Amino acid sequence: MSVSWARLFRFAMWAGFGLTAACTGLAVIAYFDTPDDKAGSILGILMAIVFGAMSYSLLRIVRRMPQSGISVDRDGLWYAHREKRDALVPWSAITAIRESHIGQRFVLLDASGAELIRVEYQLEDFEHLRDIIYHRVELPRRNVTEPTVIGRTAGYHAFRLFFIAFGISIAWFVRGDEEAIYAYLIGLILAGPWVYEYVAYPAKLVISRYTFEIVSPLRKVTLSPADVSNVRVTDKFVRGTRHSFLEVAVLGREKPIKLEAFEVDNHELFRLIKAWRHGLLFQPDDANDR
Repeated sequence: MSVSWARLFRFAMWAGFGLTAACTGLAVIAYFDTPDDKAGSILGILMAIVFGAMSYSLLRIVRRMPQSGISVDRDGLWYAHREKRDALVPWSAITAIRESHIGQRFVLLDASGAELIRVEYQLEDFEHLRDIIYHRVELPRRNVTEPTVIGRTAGYHAFRLFFIAFGISIAWFVRGDEEAIYAYLIGLILAGPWVYEYVAYPAKLVISRYTFEIVSPLRKVTLSPADVSNVRVTDKFVRGTRHSFLEVAVLGREKPIKLEAFEVDNHELFRLIKAWRHGLLFQPDDANDR
């Protein structure tokens, strides 16, 4: 585990628990200080729940840090604190990869869906390890129909709608106060970026034999295999956590298109787009050739 990541997570965890306690205390004070106005206590409780949930998630990450190191060679990979002969996971045994942005790791699974090994996002030189796994692991070919439609995950919608509702609720609870304009501004700051992301970012992918449609509520981009110059997995850091996503580089377009939090994980989506670019995604007897 990277030392800098370990320090950051421990600091964030204790800071989060401190904010949880502070918000809880303020909610209690507001309840007894202004019994006729429950807005302050409700707001305090909501903020305590948010900070508490985040802190608990960080606590789980901190607890598994000491035994999360990974060793890797041409035979497979295993937990570094164990002997290779006892803990080796052969590359051939891995048939699925399940990503967890909330848990900050991805899990390698066997053919029965059982967990083989966890790879934490906070490992030192994680990007290199991820590239090795992506190139070594050969997942079974996914049965696809034409067109293949891939939407967002339920977790994506739930997470963003929660923070949109949270920002709006702050303005709603204090709307009658004399300085309500400040609450409205806070609500806009909290909810605004999530609303923009929800409506402006790609929400659905439609892959056909000769076209790749990237659809958002505000626009649709249609690409051909010749339009795509490169596809790669990369990362961004949001509030101290790593989020991996795909970048689709398009000829004539200055910035790549970002794809994240879809129903299939990054590895599977990467393989689908790669196969589509080379004309290997759909078999000759698929719908358009019948």
